[in-house]
Amino acid sequence: MKEINLNNAATSGKKPDIAIEAMVNYIKANDFKAAGRGGGADFIELEGRLALAGLFGITKDDDLLNIIFTSSATMSLNMIINGALKKGDHVITTSLEHNAVARPLALLEEKGIIELTYMPCEKDGNIDVSSLAAYIKPNTKLMIMTHASNVTGAILPYEHCAKIAKEHGVNFVLDAAQTAGLIDINFERSDIAALVFTGHKTLMGPVGTGGFIIKSRFAEILEPFISGGTGSISHLLKHPEFMPDKFSAGTPNTLGILGLTASVNFINKTRPANILKHELALMEQFIDGVSCEDIIIYGPSERVPLLSFNIKGVDNGILEGVLYNKFNLASRSGLHCSPLAHKSLGTYPKGALRISFGYFNTADEVSYAIEAINKIIKNKEGIEKWI
Repeated sequence: MKEINLNNAATSGKKPDIAIEAMVNYIKANDFKAAGRGGGADFIELEGRLALAGLFGITKDDDLLNIIFTSSATMSLNMIINGALKKGDHVITTSLEHNAVARPLALLEEKGIIELTYMPCEKDGNIDVSSLAAYIKPNTKLMIMTHASNVTGAILPYEHCAKIAKEHGVNFVLDAAQTAGLIDINFERSDIAALVFTGHKTLMGPVGTGGFIIKSRFAEILEPFISGGTGSISHLLKHPEFMPDKFSAGTPNTLGILGLTASVNFINKTRPANILKHELALMEQFIDGVSCEDIIIYGPSERVPLLSFNIKGVDNGILEGVLYNKFNLASRSGLHCSPLAHKSLGTYPKGALRISFGYFNTADEVSYAIEAINKIIKNKEGIEKWI
């Protein structure tokens, strides 16, 4: 049995053929370009922006310049967090956040730069937003939250939160690392000030790609966190203030952007709703096949296609090892870079095992995974010898 990747929440195990072809053809041509440095590479970024505009409902040509490419969602979040916040500012976030959000905020709090409030996660993995307005203070400058938890799969009501934030003059940032390309987000019509995406997860692109989309009103007040060469106004030591150069220091990953563009075009053609329907069907198949008193599944019934669970009496780290070494199934154990979520669920510090489904997974692969889990349950007293 060849390896079956059920760890798509970490990175999509397979990429669309057209994305691979785009990158391979670029490499084979051996004619590399650097955007903003001559030679026509700006068209590579333009095509990428057009593809992302189609995915996120951006229709105005001027707003294309507000689509910024970075190396990852983590880089994007650090740029926004550090560029937006100053001494004495207050931030609201949730107890479901990935460390890409939690650590930069915790560092600023530790340094005494910001105040930080966490909206608590309920036992079912959801967030109660009914009291959100009560968290807002006169010095609240930023509200930042995940669209879907990478642990519980819970889909958070960002529209409601963004609306309240805007009403109070607070900029709202959405981390769409687990939802971009799966769940429709109309950025232009939303109250989101900035939307962060990564290329290598639900967008099915290459690693080392990501970015953010930002409303003009927020871009005007956001300070560049990284400065350097942009290929523009090079006679000045002052970093450009116009878009997209304001947030585009350094040579971009043109190879990665090519691959990401092809993947996003694939998603636009296939349609996010169809991708989500397929992946949710695989998740339901898995749940139906493994449900028993030995399995503890965390999170709400409505979720993105990922599942965190534990088998009673089995360490989830050992479970991951058995699944991979005996059954050739890739999964993810532990805390998933989200200790706050696991503390909320009561699974800290050991965490859980996460199975996550991708568009290129099949029902036959899921059937095999169900068979493997059920064999482990029946033989759990002695599975350590299977590693």
